[in-house]
Amino acid sequence: MTKLSIETEIAIRRLVDQYCDGVIRRDASIWGATWSVDAHWNLGMGREVLGKKAIVDLWTTAMGAFNWTIQTAEHFSLNIDEANGTGSGHVVVRERYERTDGTRGDLLAKYIDQYVKIDGEWLFAERILEIIERN
Repeated sequence: MTKLSIETEIAIRRLVDQYCDGVIRRDASIWGATWSVDAHWNLGMGREVLGKKAIVDLWTTAMGAFNWTIQTAEHFSLNIDEANGTGSGHVVVRERYERTDGTRGDLLAKYIDQYVKIDGEWLFAERILEIIERN
């Protein structure tokens, strides 16, 4: 693995931070801007979508079941090919949330990511969610 430039590492960390911020703010434009047009999102349990529009539509519908959600990224592991503008990574996330029925919960999970650089911007090409624990 070649050494990752600080600029690329910061850009991908900002991408993940923007994703989390979009969740926290419940803002589809912030959150949706993290995806490439032909992205793939797999949430497990048969919830899998292709294409940015379908991803944002699913997310918007899903977020309607929550009063609030706080998502944080706790650990990153990146393997990036800067020359080709592609890469992969693992991101550990934690969520605390309250559903519209008042039920509160916690989620500990890992995203297995594929990144792509398009027009100078790093985006998610794929995110696969692996749930570790849900309470």
